[in-house]
Amino acid sequence: MDYPTFARGKKSGEAKDTAYKADWFAKRGVAFYAPLRKMTDTEDKRYGRAVESIEVFHHLTDWVRAQHGPKAALCYVGYAEGGAAVLYSSLFFKGQHVAMSPPSKASSFMLTDADFTESEKHFKKANNLTVLFGSEEILDTTQKLRFETFQAIDRVNTQTVPGVKKGQMSFSTNLSVVGPQIMKACGFW
Repeated sequence: MDYPTFARGKKSGEAKDTAYKADWFAKRGVAFYAPLRKMTDTEDKRYGRAVESIEVFHHLTDWVRAQHGPKAALCYVGYAEGGAAVLYSSLFFKGQHVAMSPPSKASSFMLTDADFTESEKHFKKANNLTVLFGSEEILDTTQKLRFETFQAIDRVNTQTVPGVKKGQMSFSTNLSVVGPQIMKACGFW
C-alpha cells in the first residue's frame, strides 16, 4: 500500500506519519493497512464513532483475505477510539487484537447496554486481546483506574509501554518502543 501521498499528518506535525509506520512494519514482514475514518455528520456522531470503524474492519478483513489468502494471520490494532473498536472486534473477529489507550466513551459500545469493562457478557467473549497503556499515561488517576479495570479481566492481557504518554502512543517517533510491543501482542514475534 503506498501511503506517502496522503499519510503526512498535519496533527502534531509529522508525528503521525502513516507512511513511516507502513515501512517500519513492512521491513519486519508485516503488511500494514491503515483505513481512513471519517466523522459522519450526524447530530451525535454515534455512527462515525460506534459503527463505522467496525464496518471498516469487516470490509478491510475481506479485502486483506482476498489479497493474502484465507489463512493470513490478522491483527487488528487501534489507538484511542480506534482502540475501542478493537475491543469490539475482539468479540467477533478471528485474529489478534491490540487496543491502545481505549476510551470508555466514544466507542462501539455506545450502542450497547454497557462499556466493554462494565459487562461480563462483553469481556467474556474477548479473544486474543491485548490492551496497551503508556506508562506515563497511567500516572493520571482516571487512566490508572481504567488500566487496573482491564488488568482485573482474566481474558485481557494488559501491558504498559515504557516512557510513553497517552497522546504519544500513536506517534511515529515512538514506534521503536510501541512497535515491538504491538508485534509481540500480534504474535508476529
